[in-house]
Amino acid sequence: MGKNDDLAREILLTYANARINERVVFMTYGDLAERLGRPGQQRLLGDPLDRLRTLCDQRGLPDVATVIVDKQSLHSGEVSPSPKALEKYGGWQNLREEQARVIAQDWSSIL
Repeated sequence: MGKNDDLAREILLTYANARINERVVFMTYGDLAERLGRPGQQRLLGDPLDRLRTLCDQRGLPDVATVIVDKQSLHSGEVSPSPKALEKYGGWQNLREEQARVIAQDWSSIL
């Protein structure tokens, strides 16, 4: 297992904890970096988030990476993840459906 695989698992647990304990739905890249103890390193999360998508798929979980969004898009109400996520889901409708799956998931089951 590589460092980014470990970070992907840590992101999954970080999101699950925030969802359960704080009722966080969407998280910015900056907030995620801070929660991971890596303030200011949000630009380095691309590969771990790609690996997170694979991890979620392997575990039969919704794609948590779809609810990690840019701060500006969160404030504007667009809640847009990376362009890679939009491309993966083939458009906004499918992306929004995946985000809804993340929101509806019982995250306590993975802890």
